[in-house]
Amino acid sequence: MKIEVIDNPGEEWDGFVAKYTGNIFFRSIWGRVLADGLEAKLSYCCFRENGEIVGGAPGIILNYCCLKLYYSSLHYGGYLGEKRYVSRFYTELLAYLKGHELKVDIAYILPPLHDAVGPDNGEMKREKTAITYVDIESKILSELVFNSGVKQSLRRAEKLGLQFKICDDKESMDKAFSLYVEAMKRNKAMVKYPLKWFDAIHSSLIEKGFADLFMVFYENNAIASVIALYSDDGIHLLNAGTSTGSLHLRASDFIQHEIIKIGIAKQKKYIDFMHSSPDDTKLIQWKEKFGSRTEYTDNFTLVNSRYKYMCWNAAKKIYPIFSR
Repeated sequence: MKIEVIDNPGEEWDGFVAKYTGNIFFRSIWGRVLADGLEAKLSYCCFRENGEIVGGAPGIILNYCCLKLYYSSLHYGGYLGEKRYVSRFYTELLAYLKGHELKVDIAYILPPLHDAVGPDNGEMKREKTAITYVDIESKILSELVFNSGVKQSLRRAEKLGLQFKICDDKESMDKAFSLYVEAMKRNKAMVKYPLKWFDAIHSSLIEKGFADLFMVFYENNAIASVIALYSDDGIHLLNAGTSTGSLHLRASDFIQHEIIKIGIAKQKKYIDFMHSSPDDTKLIQWKEKFGSRTEYTDNFTLVNSRYKYMCWNAAKKIYPIFSR
């Protein structure tokens, strides 16, 4: 059984994925966002048996000058399918990634908490990542425990008349990008995603009902935003942004609270605050104040070129767009 590479996944791939997970990051529509928003080459790998896909993993190739990177995928990826093929699939996948025809310099595999399976291979470096989420399965809002700071923020939002809105127009998406950049610069963090990333999410997901842009307004000015992606069971929150001049209004607390309400109304099981570095305790603590819990999982890295790996890590500290 050999790896087959799919560079234009569609209905067949999505039918396979649907048997194993409802996670949007494994679907072909998310691959379109990665292709358009990051100029990534799609490289979805699979095994077939009697003509049908029985195992596989989404993947993308990113090229930066002389550096070639593989991700499976952003933000979650890894193997899906029949368990008996896991070990063999990863053996074939690593051979493909190291082969002369492709030969990536660095490969990253980022499994979610519960669905996909990571490789059990000594060649790959393991690094812990923290995933924080709110468990809302079969719950009502009053059953969730928010800390006192969140409760104060909600009272302030009501007193000041903050407005929570779902926005689906391109102008709002452009504003969300501006708020995201403002937040990253304020926190001295890297601006990882360009405007065309936001454009790709808008055209591929928001316009088709797979995502929403949530915004908070004060005196008719947008002061906070976050993108919500919809998996079958959960809501994933991406690219949050806030206005520096409005931090005292605590709109971020208000917007998360309203999203949790929406998740409960949609009968979702969780609200996903996504990855954090285990060392970023301040960020994790902020996420946990909404009654969230944090679990730790492994990210896997294959290094084919140690020199380029060192240069890549150095570049991420200097040039923000490189940091993924």
